[in-house]
Amino acid sequence: MVGAANAAAPTGVYSFPLLKPREIFACLREMRVPVAEDEIRACDVGAIRKVLEAFIESTMGVTREDMAQIAFPGLPTLGYPELHSESVPELTFYRTAQRLLAACGVDDFGLRDVLHPTPKRVRRQLSALINFAKFREERMAVFSEITNQTDELLTKKKALQEENAALERELQQMLEEQKLEEPARLELQKEVDELEGQINVLNKKQAVMRHQTAELKEKRKEVEDAVTSARFNKIEAEAEIKRLQGQIVTSPDRVKGELKTIAETLEKAKDQLHELEEKQRGVREFIDVYEKAEKEFARIFTVLKEAEQEMQSCKEAKNQVKDTKQRIADLQQRIAETITRRQRLEKILELKKREFDRYTEESRVHDQAANEILQKARDELRKLEGAHHDVRQRITQNSEASREIELKMKEDELRYQKELHDIQQMYTRLHEASKYYNEQVLDAIRSTS
Repeated sequence: MVGAANAAAPTGVYSFPLLKPREIFACLREMRVPVAEDEIRACDVGAIRKVLEAFIESTMGVTREDMAQIAFPGLPTLGYPELHSESVPELTFYRTAQRLLAACGVDDFGLRDVLHPTPKRVRRQLSALINFAKFREERMAVFSEITNQTDELLTKKKALQEENAALERELQQMLEEQKLEEPARLELQKEVDELEGQINVLNKKQAVMRHQTAELKEKRKEVEDAVTSARFNKIEAEAEIKRLQGQIVTSPDRVKGELKTIAETLEKAKDQLHELEEKQRGVREFIDVYEKAEKEFARIFTVLKEAEQEMQSCKEAKNQVKDTKQRIADLQQRIAETITRRQRLEKILELKKREFDRYTEESRVHDQAANEILQKARDELRKLEGAHHDVRQRITQNSEASREIELKMKEDELRYQKELHDIQQMYTRLHEASKYYNEQVLDAIRSTS
């Protein structure tokens, strides 16, 4: 494979290797140019033209049909544009080939290379064209890769921008929802604070009532023990009375004394029993109060349970708010990451744009050189048109002279015809006169004889 062209020097001159004929023919076979090697070696004008047209089409994208079209801008201003139907395509081909070869580093390409090519110059020109084609192929691969990367980066940038916009919309929607839910949250927070205060008060009351309940239970237990003990004492006293009744003696004083003692003991037992019954009634009343207190405590516990449920709901709401804040933080982090990725992609895109601008600048330099060559061709065309104008003036002058000569010839012919007619008339008169003279002579001869 032939090496790529070197970078352009400051003077705009390109260097390229001079290829061997077999390398040139191999490259032409790769390009499938329909010419024979013998035709190239013989510098056949038609073959060289086909080769140039093939390189123009492959490197510049200009086909033979495009160059054959008459698209010269100054053609309508010419007096006889049909006379240039063949010269304009030839001039277009010459200018295009000259522009291409100038871009390849051959600045001395002229009409003689098209009309009378030589082996040395053909070899140099084909070497430059092949080198430029290889160089262009390598650069086009890099350019295509850069273009594909740029397209991918632009696609990624667009996707990231859309994702960023979607995240921003979602964040804005969540912030609006949070803003709308803020009054309800504050109201719930206020209710939670009030319920917490009530729960604290009820907890304190519950602690006091539990202490009182424990004391009342102890007193109830003591009273129940005392009642049970009194009942046992009563039973024992009744048994003792029965026993004593069985041991009654006949002594009245003793019996009276014992009866009195028993009566006193019985009265004391009755008093104790009455006292115990009073205590039992008090305990029962206290038990009723305790049961009512327990019911009240049950109701309070139900209220506390409901308050705890409300607190749980508030905690869940707080957790939801916390989760929402976490989601917002995550979204903000994702947005920051997206912005960072976007900035990185923009930097990469800027680098690619700089490379593209550099390639564009190189192309502009080449176009400028080609435009200069084109301007030279236009100047040469103007010179040719000036020469053509002079020729046309000469032709016009010659045409006028020819018309004058034709008029003169017509006048001479008319004069000749007139003279010829006069001569014919004179000949006729002379013929008649000679005839008359001959007849007179013959008559004279006859009369003499």
